[in-house]
Parts: sequence; C-alpha cells; structure tokens
Amino acid sequence: MKILGIQRDVRFSPNSVERDRAIFMLVLNGLRERGHEVACCSEEHIGVLVTGPSAPPFDVIYSMARGEEALRLLSAAESTHHIPVINSARAICENTRAWLTYRLDRAGIPQPPNTTIDTYKLVPLEFDDRKTSIQFPLWVKRGDACAQSADDVCFAPDHNATIHAIRALREKGVREAVLVEHAEGDLVKFYGVEDSPFFHCLYPTEGGGFSKFGLEAHNGPARHYAYDVARLKSVADQAARVSGFLVYGGDAIVRADGSFLIIDFNDWPSFSPCREQAAEAIVQRIMLSASDKQ
Repeated sequence: MKILGIQRDVRFSPNSVERDRAIFMLVLNGLRERGHEVACCSEEHIGVLVTGPSAPPFDVIYSMARGEEALRLLSAAESTHHIPVINSARAICENTRAWLTYRLDRAGIPQPPNTTIDTYKLVPLEFDDRKTSIQFPLWVKRGDACAQSADDVCFAPDHNATIHAIRALREKGVREAVLVEHAEGDLVKFYGVEDSPFFHCLYPTEGGGFSKFGLEAHNGPARHYAYDVARLKSVADQAARVSGFLVYGGDAIVRADGSFLIIDFNDWPSFSPCREQAAEAIVQRIMLSASDKQ
C-alpha cells in the first residue's frame, strides 16, 4: 500500500513535541517494516501531496494534523477521493470541545454536568451561576479546540475565578467556553485504539508521570477505587465511534462506588507510557481501514 503520514505542527503539541514525534515515527516504521510505501510530511506542507484534479496516490492517510488549512485539505481528500484518514479530518473539524461534549451527552457517555456559554455575550461579572445546573468548583475550558496552553483549561473554585477564566478566553478571541462541574474521585488517564484489543490505563498522579499542565493535582492522590476496565474501554470505544477519533486518549474520574465519568476525550495523544503497544495497534487499525476501502 501507499500511505501518507502527516506530522503535527509544534504549536499543537504543547510541552509534547518530542513525544508526539516519537509515536508518529513508531507508526511510520511499523508500516514500512510490513512492506508498505510510506511518505511523510509536516502538516504545513501537505498541499502539494493531496490537492489537484486527480486523486492523491495514497491508499490511506494517517494524520496527527490539527491546523485549519491542513484539515481542510484532508477533508477534501476524504470526501472527494474517498481516501481513509486516521483520525478523520472531518471529525476533528466538526468536534470542537463544545460540540463533542454535546454529542457525547446525547450518546449517553457519562460526563459531569456541563454547559456551554458564549464568552462574547457575557457582560463582565454578570455570569449568573444560579441559572446553570453545575456547581462550584468547576472547570472553564476553551470550547473551540483542544488546549494549546495552560490557560485554555482552568480550575475555578468560585464565581470570581470563573469570571476571570472566561474573560481570559474572550481576550484570546475564544468565543465558546465549556463549564464543567469538578468531579471528585480517582483521576484515570486512558489510551486506546477503536476496534482493537489495545487499551491502557494509569493513575497520572503516581510514578512521576508526564503532565502537560499539572492540572491532575486538583484530584489529589489516587485512592484506587475498584472499577471495571473493560467497561471503561467499551465506553471509550463508543466515544471514539461517536467522535470519529479512532486513535484516542482521555481522562476519567472513577468514583468511590466504581462508576466513572469521562472528563476529557481527544484525538491522537502521544501515548508516552505505552508507546510501543499503541504503535502496533495503530498500524493494525490503519491497515484495517485501508482494506475496508478496497
């Protein structure tokens, strides 16, 4: 098969440039070891490879791109030439944090109470928390995209902190903010590939693991509440199908009774704690998508 791999631009890899590159290269090498012809480029240079009147000469594209122009070009390759893209560029374009939160709610994926607000319509200091179903403390998250800097996701213990976080997003030009009620329990980070046996969970507050922004500390030390890992994988795979993020990562809160809530779900993480196993599963998933096309 002829395969194109697209690396993520550094601005979409906050504190994770080398980690994102490592998983990309492991997948590339895994595909080449199986005899496939794999070209690769950065997301800002894909135009020459996927545009033009004729179909790009690729059976499948695997992409970590998140830039607007790269996603536009890849979406055209998907829709016009029916080339499988993993993860789907159309899915990434559609699923802003606000829209994905709504879609997961509609699909019955367990999440904390949440609401989306228009930061431009909010008059400073007139956000009325009494009119929402969520309670303090809460999280204020940019609703238009994944977090690119530490202040894109803020812990807000009270009304004033919420106003400050919303105002900061508006000043950055972010129109939508998602407010999510803080959930108490064990923070569990998970990594998976849809329609594969691969699924990896860990407690990010233990073992000196990597943290992009240090936000895990708000949940404190893990108490190791018992939970059903197979059930969490099933729910995560459902979220992958709903979102189109077949290669995914996320965070869950496991409560004392063993129930859990999904608090984050995202496209193609770096898989730092389980890179080799993840790369093998991703390679298999790419090959499956290509064979399904044929």
